[in-house]
Amino acid sequence: MSRPETTFEVASPENQTLTILQHGLRTQYNIAQLLAFRHNLEEELEKHSSHQSYFEQTAIELEFKKLEFEENGYAKWWSHARRCAKYVHKAKAEKETLESLKDWVITLFSEDLNEVDREAYVDVAFRGYLLETLGSQKKVDEFQVDPTYSLRREQFKADMLQFVKNGWSYEKIQTTYRNLCEEAKKLSRFAGTFGERAFKMNEVAGLEKAKYGQNVRIAAPSEPRGSQESASPWSSRPAIQSAPSGRIETARTQVATKPLGLPFERTPDGTINNCSLALGEEAKGCQICGGFCPDQARFNQLAKTSPASQPVKKRQHTMPKDG
Repeated sequence: MSRPETTFEVASPENQTLTILQHGLRTQYNIAQLLAFRHNLEEELEKHSSHQSYFEQTAIELEFKKLEFEENGYAKWWSHARRCAKYVHKAKAEKETLESLKDWVITLFSEDLNEVDREAYVDVAFRGYLLETLGSQKKVDEFQVDPTYSLRREQFKADMLQFVKNGWSYEKIQTTYRNLCEEAKKLSRFAGTFGERAFKMNEVAGLEKAKYGQNVRIAAPSEPRGSQESASPWSSRPAIQSAPSGRIETARTQVATKPLGLPFERTPDGTINNCSLALGEEAKGCQICGGFCPDQARFNQLAKTSPASQPVKKRQHTMPKDG
């Protein structure tokens, strides 16, 4: 099973590209455009789920790709390299530490090491291998005149340099592993950010509903603001009508409150203007809200502060004086 390959290129907040190579198909995405939502919210939400699922699944595959390399390639390479470094310590009679082992790993398997020095290090490591295998320096000296010595050395060299011959130097193994970690982390972070996009769309939809009515959508940048108001199911009157000068004269959006009630009419600032309370009548007989006006608290406050609600002082009448 082939795992996906991803590439992120970031030049600016508006120019961020994600390239995914999977099953022989290379696809490029503009991250800024994917995260934006400027069109009909219903359509955006429908497409969002499929996109989110795709990026989450791809992020999971990248994570498994990193784990496979870490367990099957990276771990094996380091196990082999540490074993060869221990042979060098054995031959030089040096004390092993984590830092000294890593230093010898870098030295023995660096891509910058020339062939002459590499052959010399193979001899040192082979001597350490013989010391560990035979058990004493005397037996190692005796084995050097053995007819099979050269053959054993060539076999040890082939085993020691097997990863280097296939191009897996210290620099290559480290770079590959870090790139896989970076790809998996970046795509996982992007999938999380893309998942938050749905919550942001719902927040925007809620704000738009509160401000302009219930049936709303986000207009594209080229659309006039009035096109954000969808047609009311109870009225064919346009939501916004503009005068020739461009000044908005009427802006009322109708919102249904109950299946059996009549629609509210709101002004652009969200104020209800066709409720009984808005017309100065009692709310209990209202044909719009049935006595449960959502703006009742505001209308009550307006009623308390209106001049009509202030107590009227009785005029003092006095008898006219006789002339």
